[in-house]
Amino acid sequence: NNNMTSMSNRKSIRKGSQIMPMTRALYYLVFTTLLVAFVVRHYHVAAVLKLTLKPPSASGETKSKYSGDADDGRTRFLFIMGTEGSGHHFILSLYEHSPVKKYLASVGVRPEETLGPLLYRTHGDESDGLFSSAVSQNKRIFPNGTSLSAAVADELRLIDAAVRRDASRAGPSSGPSVPDGRWFVPINCVEPDAVGVSGTMSYPNFNRPSRPSQYPDLHALYSACDAAGVACEHVFLHRDPYAVVRSTTMKRVFEIRKHSSAKVYDAMLSVMAVQMMKFPGRLAGCWDFGSP
Repeated sequence: NNNMTSMSNRKSIRKGSQIMPMTRALYYLVFTTLLVAFVVRHYHVAAVLKLTLKPPSASGETKSKYSGDADDGRTRFLFIMGTEGSGHHFILSLYEHSPVKKYLASVGVRPEETLGPLLYRTHGDESDGLFSSAVSQNKRIFPNGTSLSAAVADELRLIDAAVRRDASRAGPSSGPSVPDGRWFVPINCVEPDAVGVSGTMSYPNFNRPSRPSQYPDLHALYSACDAAGVACEHVFLHRDPYAVVRSTTMKRVFEIRKHSSAKVYDAMLSVMAVQMMKFPGRLAGCWDFGSP
């Protein structure tokens, strides 16, 4: 009996030693397949979006339908789109030291405190944000999308009024001057990490049970912008897919497993592509995080 038990154990060990490499090989096969799909979709979306941009003008500058006289003096707003790990925090660092932030603060405009929580809220009740209300877990409150959109439109009007009032003021100003060139009021990528109410509004945004559904909605945003009478555009952030996965699974643990992260971001690229294809005329540009 002891000999038979010993032989059975050896067979089990040999069988287990065969299964482990097979399991590992299957894991890497699945991960490689998902990552390749993510890479292909990432570059496909970037390529298609670049084709939707209008050809450069004679001066070499790509013009938007909102540029120049078409603006009618309206304040311009910009939304930054991209998956997690595609460069939102870099944009935030630029904004923190930009003349745009200094100027907006001088006229009493702080979008990170007023506009951001109206779009996405994680502290308190998610149903209070236009984007986050779609994934609210509060069963006692049914979000009213019409009132949430109206609140965003009202805040956009207030920001527009503050900028217009300062621009129309005669004489020299003691505060920061209006930024040179074609500038925008940023909608996201303006909130320091210490605050953490709205985040960067990436795709997806924050770690929650409904994470795959936690993303912004361009249609809802532009409906509020149109109601407010302001000009809104968006930019697509592009970054090497391998760098995105490395950033979100190794540097920061947004996703525990690399193959699950590739699957989530592949789905987010599909969502962004559909949203942006609805508004081709409002694409301000494609920014490559890896390019100077």
